[in-house]
Amino acid sequence: MSDTGPDTNIETEIEALRQSFRARLPERIGALRAAVEAVDAAATADAAHGISGSAGLFGYPDLAAAAESLEEAALKARKGDAAAVTRLAPLAEAVYARAADVPIS
Repeated sequence: MSDTGPDTNIETEIEALRQSFRARLPERIGALRAAVEAVDAAATADAAHGISGSAGLFGYPDLAAAAESLEEAALKARKGDAAAVTRLAPLAEAVYARAADVPIS
């Protein structure tokens, strides 16, 4: 059986996307950090959502879970939940810590 069949092509494409995710992760974390520091709940939710989805898809479940928790708090903060606003920075720190575990390619 040849290693150049459809499955190999798909695996190659998935790996290229995974590498792209890893390469762009510092930029995405930077955008998240800026949103959190500005206490911009909408931008925080958007950035966390993007990180969560991609991290889960590409095999980084701890990062995905941390980003999802941050997204949920940011969505609550957007609706005026003062307690959620105070949780944004600590939850963001968990995202930054999990992102540090992802090898940058």
